[in-house]
Order: sequence, then structure tokens, then C-alpha cells
Amino acid sequence: MMRQIAGVDWNEYNQISSHQSLETVEYLYNHADMIAVGDYPDIIRGENGTDGALTESYDAILAELYTREPSKFIEALAGLETPSEMESVVSHLTYGLSYQDTAQVKAKLEQLKQTGDLSVDERRVADQLLGRVEHPY
Repeated sequence: MMRQIAGVDWNEYNQISSHQSLETVEYLYNHADMIAVGDYPDIIRGENGTDGALTESYDAILAELYTREPSKFIEALAGLETPSEMESVVSHLTYGLSYQDTAQVKAKLEQLKQTGDLSVDERRVADQLLGRVEHPY
């Protein structure tokens, strides 16, 4: 199922699924513990066409997955193909993280930068997250 999330157009999905997109995203959120680390690249590519409550729910999924495995999530983010994809996902992720204690999120991110084995691209992602976590908009 996760591979099908990558690149899904939620507006189109909503039309062909009898308006079940929000229910599908809420299902993913409620079962986020079942999303494997290897599925992170597919999940982060699945925010196309979200708006309103759907966006907030998707952002919450991203924040949940990031919180569970920050280094693996950053690795998946670093694998995005274009700067616009990166900007979009970082915006969604940092919005989701804004509901957490942002000082704690930043501290853990700084610690990961110092003690983690991050590639150059992953460090760029970490820096981008640090710059946006307190002001995601």
C-alpha cells in the first residue's frame, strides 16, 4: 500500500473513492506504527493535492514518522529529487512538528547533527529543518 501513496493525487483519489481521502489518511495516521522505515520515501512523496484537514492529518503522519526515526526520515528527505519537493515536504513536516515542543525538537536535531552519521545532503536537510521548525509557514 505504501508504494501506492508515493505521488498519489489526493484530489483525484477523493473523486474516485467516493470522498474517502480523509478517512484513508486518518487510517494511515492511526496505523503509523505499522509504517516501516523503508516506506518513508514513499510516504514523503505522497502529499500531492492535500488541503485543509487532509493536509493537517498528513502533516501529523510526517511528524509522527520523523519523531520515531529522525535520522531515517532525514535520509529519506535527502533522497528527494528536486528542491521544490524538499521545500514542500519540509514545510509539511515542520507544520506537523510545530504541535510538539519545538525547543525539544531543535535540541534533538542539533544532537543528531553532532552525534549522528549524516551525509552532506542529510546535514543540509537537518539545517533546513532547524531553520523552519519554529516558523513553518
